[in-house]
Amino acid sequence: MRSIIRAVQRDHGCRRPDAAQRTGPPGSGEEDPASGVVRCFGERPVPYDEPVEESGALVEPSPGELLAAARGAVAEGSPLIVAARSDAYAGFLRSLWLEHPELAVGLVMTTGDVVTPVGPGPGYHELSVDERGGVWRRESVPLELPEGEIPLGPDDVVLVSGGGKGFGHACAKALGEATGARLALFGRSEPDDDPALAADLGALTTDYAYEPADLGDSLAVAHAVRALEERLGQVTAIVHAGGVNRPARFSELKDGEIALHVAPKVGGLEALLAVVERPRLVVTFGSAAGRYGRACGSHVALANGLMRDRARKAGSLVRRVLTIEWGSEGRCDLFLRLLAVSDLSGTVSVRTGEDPHPQK
Repeated sequence: MRSIIRAVQRDHGCRRPDAAQRTGPPGSGEEDPASGVVRCFGERPVPYDEPVEESGALVEPSPGELLAAARGAVAEGSPLIVAARSDAYAGFLRSLWLEHPELAVGLVMTTGDVVTPVGPGPGYHELSVDERGGVWRRESVPLELPEGEIPLGPDDVVLVSGGGKGFGHACAKALGEATGARLALFGRSEPDDDPALAADLGALTTDYAYEPADLGDSLAVAHAVRALEERLGQVTAIVHAGGVNRPARFSELKDGEIALHVAPKVGGLEALLAVVERPRLVVTFGSAAGRYGRACGSHVALANGLMRDRARKAGSLVRRVLTIEWGSEGRCDLFLRLLAVSDLSGTVSVRTGEDPHPQK
């Protein structure tokens, strides 16, 4: 399977007026307004030829440790360099820099003990260090999405978190109509107490069942999934679309805000994987800010980055895992198109509209 990071995002929310707020790497993709065609790009490593010096870094921090270190860097005006084995912290760190461009902020991805700062002076820098100490950066490369068929049908049961309302519901509805798959939906609300939820469920034209459950409560999730399987049959695919998104500047974050966002994204995914026995397909909905950052979204970016990393690790047990990192506007047709690319796994970052801003 191809395991790649791809294109795609329009900015929203609390943003700086200059172009530095834009998300995405250089050339990360765009939509042609006339044709509606989304251009997607992957990433490849290329040698980094600028001077670097060895230095200390915060290694594989917990969310609490990362928050404390970031607060210290902002208060003291000191550099913040994080060393990790994945890009899970990238969105958080770039979000921090977008709000505090006077800082030197960096992520070093390494598989060994080599720790290298990402570059001199203020800015956001992101590099990888290999086992031999070689330093690399990422470069965008254009990719195409070939036509194909969605690997689901009437015999499948698709479990959709956050599937009662909003974009999760819209994608579930489109998937059911396109494949005939039965839809096992759950969310926080009760239909009797939420007219909008009741209306959305009433608009479904395919076989479905709905159960209320909070993604942050693993026992409630397990109970809901078992109830849904009793009505529809064994779950064969998961779409994890639920989560929390409360924009706030980094300086306004309270101690529990990161945990509030991480719980449904990461804990929710773990709860789904624990209760569903070897699904054939797992799709998670993240945000392009989780990879490329956004002002007023450092905590959201961290939650999505950690979820992306957890989804990758599920690849050893699940035949196909796909993380779709949406911009401000998701598209159900693109969701279906991505599912139809049979050998596509890994991360797809979706962007429409403006030219992206370089990461550095």
